[in-house]
Amino acid sequence: MVSSHSQYAPLPTEADDAAPLLADASNEFSAPNSPPPLYTAESAESKNIQYFNFSPSYPDRWATYAFALHYLPLVVIATLGVSNVAQNARRFNPDVPSDVPSRLLRRAAFGDDTDNPSAHLGHPAIVLFHIFAVGAFVSFAYLFALHRATKAVVYGAFFILTASFAAAGLAFAVAGLYAPAFVFLIPTLLMGFITFYWRKRIAFTAALLKSVSQVTLLFPGTVLSGILGLASQLVFLVVLTFLFTLGFGVFIDFEKAKEHWPPSEQEYFDINDYLRYQSYMTPYFFYFLFSNYWTSQVISSIVHVTVSGVTATVLLLGYEARTPNGSSKLVVPIARPTVRSAKRALTTSFGPIAFGALVIAIIQLILSILRSIRSKKNGGNVMAIVYWILEKVFSVFSAAFEFMNAYAFTFVATYGKSYIDAAKSTWELLKSRGLDLVINDSLTNEVLTVGGLVVGALCGLYAWVYVNFIRADDPELSDPKVIIPFGIAIVFSGLVQFGVLSTVLKAGACTSFVCLALEPETIQERQPEFYERVQETYPNVELHDLENGSNADSDAGGVYRPSDRF
Repeated sequence: MVSSHSQYAPLPTEADDAAPLLADASNEFSAPNSPPPLYTAESAESKNIQYFNFSPSYPDRWATYAFALHYLPLVVIATLGVSNVAQNARRFNPDVPSDVPSRLLRRAAFGDDTDNPSAHLGHPAIVLFHIFAVGAFVSFAYLFALHRATKAVVYGAFFILTASFAAAGLAFAVAGLYAPAFVFLIPTLLMGFITFYWRKRIAFTAALLKSVSQVTLLFPGTVLSGILGLASQLVFLVVLTFLFTLGFGVFIDFEKAKEHWPPSEQEYFDINDYLRYQSYMTPYFFYFLFSNYWTSQVISSIVHVTVSGVTATVLLLGYEARTPNGSSKLVVPIARPTVRSAKRALTTSFGPIAFGALVIAIIQLILSILRSIRSKKNGGNVMAIVYWILEKVFSVFSAAFEFMNAYAFTFVATYGKSYIDAAKSTWELLKSRGLDLVINDSLTNEVLTVGGLVVGALCGLYAWVYVNFIRADDPELSDPKVIIPFGIAIVFSGLVQFGVLSTVLKAGACTSFVCLALEPETIQERQPEFYERVQETYPNVELHDLENGSNADSDAGGVYRPSDRF
C-alpha cells in the first residue's frame, strides 16, 4: 500500500480516482486496470461480489432475541426493589435535605472542596485535559511510529522484552539471588531464540501491522468505534450497578430494620440480619454477573466486527491507483466504510455476535462460580483441589474460545456467516494454517503489549515532568497525596486509551491474515504492491492454496461465492 514501482499490470492514474464514487453500477468489474464501481446490493449481486452481506440476511436471530429478553428479569427485580424501598424507607429518615446529592455532585465535578489536595493541581478541566490528552497523544504517536517505522517498532518491542528479562535476571544475580536470576534467564534466552528463529515471521507480522496501521490512519472512525465501545461498556456498568442496587431493595426486610435504622456508629451492624429471601441472593448476584459478561462481550465483539469489516473492505475491494508522480494511492470504492461496517455489526451480524458472546459469557460465569466455591473450601480439601482443576480447565476453554471468536467474527464481518458456520471456517483455517495463525497472533500480542508498556511509561514520565518542572514553583505539589493519584490517573488513562487502539489493531491483523489466506488472488490483483511485500516475508501465501474444491454449497447465512473457500 506504500508507493513503489510494481512488476504487475499498470495501475489507474489519479485522474480515475473520482470514478469509484461516481461510477454507474453497470460498469464492469476489471480491477486494477479500471476503477471498480461504488457497490450497492444490486451491483454486488450482479457481479457476484457478495462480501459483507450486501443482500441482507439475519443469521442466528434467536441469539438477538435472547440477548434482548435477558434484560427483562433485571428490570423487573429493580422495579420491585424500588417499590419496596419507596413504601418503607421514608419513615426512617424523612429529614434528609433534598439538595445533598446535588451538592455532592457539584463537589465531585467542579472540585469546589477546598480541603481536597487535588485542587492544587489547577482547575479540574485542566487536570482532566492532562489526564486524557496525554494518553491520546502518546497512543496516536505510537500508531504513527508503527506506520512510518514498522520494522523498527516491531523489532524494538522484542528487544525491549528481551532486555527487560535480562535486566531483571542481572539485578537478581548482583543481589546474590541466583534462583530467580536463573528463572529470568530462561525467558531471556527464549526471547532471543524467537527473535532470531522467527525473524521471517516477525517480518510478516510487521507487514500486516503496517497495512493495519495505514487502514486505521485512513479511517480513524475505527478508533472512534473502539472509544464508543469503551464508553458503552462504562455506561452499561453504571446502569447495571444501579439496577443491581435497586434490585437489592427486594431483599431488605424493613420491618426488622426499622428499630435500628440508620445504625449508630457504636452499634455493630450486619446487613445480613435485615435480609429476606437470602436463598435467592446468590442466583441473583450471578445473574447480574452473567449479564455483565454477556453484554461486555457483545460490545467488544461489535467493535471487532466493525474494524474487521473496514479492514476487509480495504483489502478486498480497495485498489492501488498510480499518481502522476509515480507513487501509488489506495482507493476504496465504498462510501463511509466504517459507518456501513458498524451498521452491519449492529443489524445483520448482531445475531452471530450475540451467539459467540454468549458462549464466552457462559464459560466466564462457570469460572466465577468455581472460584466462588473454591474460595469457601478449606485448604487441603479434596473437593477444593477438584474445583481448582476444573477452574484451570475452564480457563483454558475461555482462552481457546476467545482466540477462536476473534477469527470467527472476522468471517462474520467479511462473509456474513452465521456463528456456527464462521466457527467451522475458523477450524478449517486452523487445520490448514494453524501454526502460522497462532504464531502471528502471539507476535502481534507481544508487539501490542510492549506498546502498552511504553505508552504507560511515557505517560508516567510526563506526569513526573509536569509536577517537577512545569509546576515546580508550586510547593503544594510536593504532597504525595497530590502527586501519586495524578500520576496513576495519567498512566491508567494512557493504558486504557492504548488498549482501545490495540483492540483495533488486533482486529485488523486478524482480518488481514484471514483475507490473505482465503483471498490471495484478489489481493494480488487489486493491491499487488502489498501482496508482493507480504509474499517476501510469508511465502506460504500462494494463489488457490486453500481452495477446497469447487463451487459447492452456500453457507447458512445465505451468502454464496464461488471463491468462498470454506
